[in-house]
Amino acid sequence: MWKEYIQGIGGNKAAREFTAAERGKNKCKYSRRKIFWRLAVKLVDRGLSADQVIDRIYTAYGPKSPTTIINLICKDTNDGTLPFALR
Repeated sequence: MWKEYIQGIGGNKAAREFTAAERGKNKCKYSRRKIFWRLAVKLVDRGLSADQVIDRIYTAYGPKSPTTIINLICKDTNDGTLPFALR
C-alpha cells in the first residue's frame, strides 16, 4: 500500500497525487486506505524510513492481510489504543 501511495502501481498515478475528482472516483478504496497512509506519513515525518514503519506495523499487528490491518488501525485509533510503537 505504501508503494501505491508514493509511486503508484501498474503505471497508475501515485495516490498522494490524486485530485479531488480522482479521489471521488475511487472514494471507497482511497478512503479505506487513507488511515494507513496517514499513519505511515506521520511516522516517516518523525524520521523513520518507510521500511521501519512497515516493520513496526507488522510487529504491532502481525502478518495479517492489508484489510485486516486497516480495520485494526481504524479500531485502535478510534478507541485511543493505538500501539505505542505507532504513536
